[in-house]
Order: sequence, then C-alpha cells, then structure tokens
Amino acid sequence: MTFEATPTVPEATKMAVVGSSPEGMTLGWDEAAESLFGYSFEEVVGRPLSAFFVPEQNEMILLLMDRASRNETLDEHPAMGLRRDGTEIDVTLTLTPTKDLSGKVTGFSTTIQRPHNIDHPDAPDRSTGALLRRIEELEQARIEVDLLNEMGDFLQSCSITEEAYAVITEMGGRLFPKDSGALFVLNDSKNLVERVAFWGDLPIEDVFSPESCWALRRGKTHTMIDKSSVLLCDHIGELLGGCICIPLIAHGEKLGIMQLRTADSAIQGKIGVQATLEHGRVLASNFAERIAVALSNLQLRESLRATSIRDPLTGLYNRRYLEETLERELHRAARSGGSVGIIMCDVDGFKELNDDFGHPTGDEVLRELGHFLQTSIRDEDLACRYGGDEFALILPEASFAITLERSQRLREAVKDMDTSVGSRGVRPISLSFGTAAFPRDGLAPAKLIGAADAALYRAKSLGKDQVVGAKALNRNNDSSSPQRLKASGTELDLRVAVDKDELRLHFQPIVDLRDASIVAIEALVRWEHPQRGLISPQEFIPFAELDGTIHEIDRWVLREACRQTAEWRAALSSATDLKVSVNMAASELGDSRFLGDVVGCLEETGLNPQALLLEVSESDLMGNAEENLAQLRNLKNIGVELAIDNFGTGYSSLNYLDRFPIDYLKIDHTSTRIMTADQPAPPVVEAMVKMGEALELKIVPVGVELAEQSVAAQNLGCELGQGFYFHKPQSSEQLASLLG
Repeated sequence: MTFEATPTVPEATKMAVVGSSPEGMTLGWDEAAESLFGYSFEEVVGRPLSAFFVPEQNEMILLLMDRASRNETLDEHPAMGLRRDGTEIDVTLTLTPTKDLSGKVTGFSTTIQRPHNIDHPDAPDRSTGALLRRIEELEQARIEVDLLNEMGDFLQSCSITEEAYAVITEMGGRLFPKDSGALFVLNDSKNLVERVAFWGDLPIEDVFSPESCWALRRGKTHTMIDKSSVLLCDHIGELLGGCICIPLIAHGEKLGIMQLRTADSAIQGKIGVQATLEHGRVLASNFAERIAVALSNLQLRESLRATSIRDPLTGLYNRRYLEETLERELHRAARSGGSVGIIMCDVDGFKELNDDFGHPTGDEVLRELGHFLQTSIRDEDLACRYGGDEFALILPEASFAITLERSQRLREAVKDMDTSVGSRGVRPISLSFGTAAFPRDGLAPAKLIGAADAALYRAKSLGKDQVVGAKALNRNNDSSSPQRLKASGTELDLRVAVDKDELRLHFQPIVDLRDASIVAIEALVRWEHPQRGLISPQEFIPFAELDGTIHEIDRWVLREACRQTAEWRAALSSATDLKVSVNMAASELGDSRFLGDVVGCLEETGLNPQALLLEVSESDLMGNAEENLAQLRNLKNIGVELAIDNFGTGYSSLNYLDRFPIDYLKIDHTSTRIMTADQPAPPVVEAMVKMGEALELKIVPVGVELAEQSVAAQNLGCELGQGFYFHKPQSSEQLASLLG
C-alpha cells in the first residue's frame, strides 16, 4: 500500500513579501511567499492579492489597500490565508504603499508572516478569535448604521437649526461615547466658525477663524496625532491625544467642520493613537456627511420660508404673515377673553421725499424705519411692512387705550430717528397712525385691519403727525355678533325712533359729598319701544352707530338735556345753579359741525353755557389728541365746562392732561369699587386724586355704591360723587319731584 504524504505548512521564519499594483494585482512574489502559499512566481503574477486569502476577507483586503493609500497603515493585521492546496492558515499582513518622486501611489508592498505563537500548545485558536472579532465588528457596524439612520430621520424632521443642533449633540454622544466632539458652523459673514454642538469632556474652543483650520482651508479631512507637527490646526490649542477635523461640505459649499478628539492615556505613541482614531475617522466622516446635507437642506428650507414671509427691503414680516398671525392672535384672545391691538402707520410726505431725494434714498429710509419699529416694540409684538410706505403692528394683550398710548410714543420717538443717507441728510420724518383693537373694533382680521386703516386715512386727511383711533362703530364687537342678529330679527327701527318721540332721558344726580345735595345731573338716553318697553343704551347705541342714526340721537339728547335743565333752573329755586352733563362720542370730537350744534342748542334753549358739562371718555380723547385739543378749546371758549369720563381705564399722557382745558375728572367705577373699609385709599385712586388736584380739577368718583366708599372719597379730598348709593337714574318726573 502506498501512502500519500500529508502536506505540511512550513513555518515562516522570514516575512513573505508580495508586490502589487495600485489596483491590487500581484507583480512580485519572493521565495518566502512561495514556501508559505505553495505557488510559484509564474503562477501568481497578474492575479489579485485577495486570491490568496479566504473569500470572506476580500472586503478587508480592499479596505487595507484603501487605508495604505492614505498613509494609514496598520501593522500585522490578522488574516486567514488560503494555500494552493486549499488549506487555510493564520497570517498577519502589513500593506505599505510605494510612491514615485511626486508622491503618487504606484503600488503596494505587502509583508505576510505566520503569527509567532502559532505552534504553542496553549495558543488560542486564531481562526476562531478572528471570526469572533469579525462578528463583533459587524455588530458594532450595524449599531452605528442604525444610529446614523436614526439621526438622519430626526434631522429631516427638524424645522429650525436649533433643533438640528440638539439632535447632533445627542447622537454625537451616543456614536462616540469615549471621545469628545463638536460641530462648528460658519457664521453669515463667513469670517468666524462658531461652535453649535458639543459632547464629551475634553476642552474644545468656542469660536475661531476659518483660516486657522487646515480641514476647512483644504476641504479635506485633517488628522493630527503629533504635538510637534507644524501641520496642527491653530484653533485646537493643546493636543492631548488625537484630533480629526472633517469639513462639512454640501452642494459644493463649505458649512463648517466636525471635530473629534480622543485622549486615551493607555495608548502610547502616535501609531497607537492613529490606530485608535482610525475607526472614529471613518464613522465621523459618515456622521459629518449626513450632517452637512441635513443642515444645507434645513438652511434652504428656512431661507425659502423667510422669503415667503419676510419683506426683502426692510426684513420685517410681510402682509401675508401679518394676516395669518392676526387670525391666530384673535382666536387666542377670543378663548381667553383678552384683547389685541393693531396699529397702521405710514410716512408723511413720502412721495415728496422720493421726488426730492430719489427712490434709493426712499428705500433706505424705509429700511431704517423698519429697524426703528422692530427695536421699539415688545418681544411679543409683531412689526410688518403692509405695503409701500405703510407699516402695521400687532400688539397682543393690548387694549384700545394701550394701543393708542403706544402709538403716541412711537409718533414722538420716530422724530429722533437718524435719517441721514450716505453723505446726504434727509429731513426728519413723521408718521401718521390709525389704531384699533379687538374686540372693540371687530372680531375678524379684515374687520380689524379695515378699522385701523380707516383711522389712518382720517389721520392723513387731518394733516401729518397724527394719531387717530378707530371709531367704535359697534361696541358689541361686530355686525355678525349674536346681539346684532337678535336686533335685526326684531327689526328695531332706529331711524324713526326720534320722529316717533320714542326716546326718553333719565338723569343721574351728581352730589356734594358733604351733604348729598344735588349739584349736577348726567343725561342718559333710553328708548321706550312700543313692544319691548324701556331699552337701555347698551342695547341700541352700538346699532345706531352702525346705521348712522347715532348723530341724530346725540343731537336730540343734547337739545333735550339743555331744554329740560333750562326749564328746571327757571322753575325750581333749588335748581337755579343746576348743571347738566352730556356725553360726547368720539365722532363728535372730530366733527367740525358739533361746535355749531352746541352753540345753536344753547341759543335755542336759553341755557347758560356754564350750566352745560360735556363729557368725553379717556380713550376717545386720546384717540386723536391734537385734533381733540383744538375742538375742546373751541368748546371752552363758548363757556361750557368739560370732563374726562372713565378716567383710569386708559393711558392718558400727562402732557396732554395739562394742556386739555378740562374742569372735571370722573374716576371710573372700576377704580371706585376697590375703595373699601379695609382699604379706603388704594394707591392708584389716591394717585389719580392727587394728580387731579395738582391740575386744579374737580374729582368725581363714579359708581359709589357703599357708605364707606363715600367716606373714603371725602377723606381723599373729593368734593363730588355719583352712584347708586346716592341716587339711581331718574325719569324727568322723578327728578323734578326730587329737586322740588
């Protein structure tokens, strides 16, 4: 029997050397390689290097070649060789690139040898160990791919860059738990790189110049492991271990860098540190690539969104965004019972400015005005360019009175705005304002904007530098309100109410607090409807304002109040000095005919002008302060007295209060109500009284319903008072009996 000898695998006491092309095709094969693998030189030339290893390691051989071409050689990498007879052997291999004088890779020199302890009886099974390591590597790779995919999903769902930075911080810590890392992005001016995300413990800079980073300058990954190298990035400070800077590039544009640092003290020498960084470099490159694409897409979306909602000239929000935001704010205010103010304003004489200085100068003024408005409002307010030289402001949680007050502040402040353009000085500008508020002037956005715009139109018609409040056309908020629908259903015929003599006056006395004697009366209109009976003004005045009959009703009230008071003054000895108070609507203040109506009424009824007291609410008075001031002075010149009603509900300018020819301040019932036995002189009421005294005005607390409120008012120095504690509104017959 003939026995075939069992092939033996010679122990490689020398390293086998294999030469290959840049593509990995075998070019050379020494004797040690022939002995180790069993192939002759002629048999291997032209065959791929991977042919001498088990098929499962083809990918690994290609990876080692790729790393070697980038000078990232790993010494004695374990592998499973495949001999000519089909047997497998444990080997280690090191790939080193060969280069020409220009540094171009011309091929590889691969050294292969058997592990030194291959025949030791206690040596572990190298093939099993390599397989286990490979399994671990694959599992780790799967986890990393899952995390990268998860990060990508989150980044695509981000709506703003701050959300993206938070995602990157979280995922960076999970992908590189043993390392420190940071994300840096170029600012808008491209002159600084700013840190926006960070994880780990190693110190990392906050901001640096783009020129201080090799990776950003070259557009390529830059690895640093040698503290003494002249190729360290200037921005990294002290190099504690290894550092990788990876440029963020998307669509050909540099966005910033991703930085990864390691400080493994157990690793000694730069080769060890480089080996530690190797895996991190590959993973960090994938990490950075996904981040760059996501940030670029997010910035594009933000840019497109900004373009759709921003005015390109001023940078303020545009008309479309104003209308969308106003609708949201009105819904919110309706749910909470709050209010929303809106201001419309435009530049006085802007056409002339354009004609005199040119459109580029006009554009620059609008830009500066946009900046002025943006920096002059609260964080929660919204400034928009409505069109041309017209701007709009939304003021959440602002009442009509507050909106008027802020308009006055802006009107004064804009005069100090720097309007110089280049070397040319432009005359100071002024603005005209129209104001309105929800729910006073409308429930719908279009209604509210229309009210403010109409007020602005009136301001422009009165001349420049004006603030005009919207006329309260419907104090029940809107013509579509339930009250309006109910009124329409019963067909209230306001237009014939005066002709049918269906209006009635009731009078509420104003008394001397010392003895409760009646010194004046306030005229209050009622409607004696043939079917519904006596209707209060709160129910029908808003609709009278809507259909235009309010002017007829106001003139009837003025004439009847003057006639009745003149009659009582002549007939009753106790009423010889009686005064009558009549409320003026905001529309009367702006009506040039009103002065003539008052003069005619006094002449017709024979009432002494000093016996007539005209009241105007604080908010209506401040709605167009300059125009109202002129009207009040004209009324004062004919001898009538004037009062501010509902004082304390708005924000009157002290400057205007001092200029208005006012005789009385009627403190609103909401302020009077807080005067109690426990707190007889609340600070806010005391302040109003002292202010009135300083202006030499008579103070009348309204809504006095309790004895302690009357006492408290006297203790504060008030001489007069009005409220149910003294008298409810009386009919003409009841008041005549009371006076007699």
